[in-house]
Amino acid sequence: GRKSNATSVALRSLLIVESDPSFAAVLRARLEAAGFAVTVARDVTEMLACARQNACDLALLDGSLSCSGTGEDLLAHLTSTGWCPPAILVMRVLDEATTVRALRAGFLTCVARSAEYVDYLPDAVARALETIGSRREAEEAWSYLTALVNQSGDAIMMVDAAQTIVSFNRAAEEL
Repeated sequence: GRKSNATSVALRSLLIVESDPSFAAVLRARLEAAGFAVTVARDVTEMLACARQNACDLALLDGSLSCSGTGEDLLAHLTSTGWCPPAILVMRVLDEATTVRALRAGFLTCVARSAEYVDYLPDAVARALETIGSRREAEEAWSYLTALVNQSGDAIMMVDAAQTIVSFNRAAEEL
């Protein structure tokens, strides 16, 4: 059978990319106290080295890293290296336009680095990991459904809300 939502429970590994070592230590302590396994990198080079050594479920990216330009630039750079985990963009100044650009670039969410940031970060991370787990479960369910449909000797067609055929199996193709 298929797995239950235990997938999201197993997602606990974080990579924090933060240029300020003292602030990174505060973040690490807070997130480890909340039960997360945390690795810290100070810059993109360290981050990529960490990525080669350890898998992570979620990255928290400092959008103001001097070597990265914008958070979107950093995410594009990561994608070009072939390593790009789901990520939260952390910005000192967060406005609507930045948030929209970041979400379009592929970030799960954005958070402002404010006085309350350290306190609400564990909840934001937990919600992001829950989203990742839900997405993985949906992908697994879709793969399972696709395999069932393709194995069937019966003609099966899937339609969208407008009654447009969006998928069909080999038996339907032969009709």
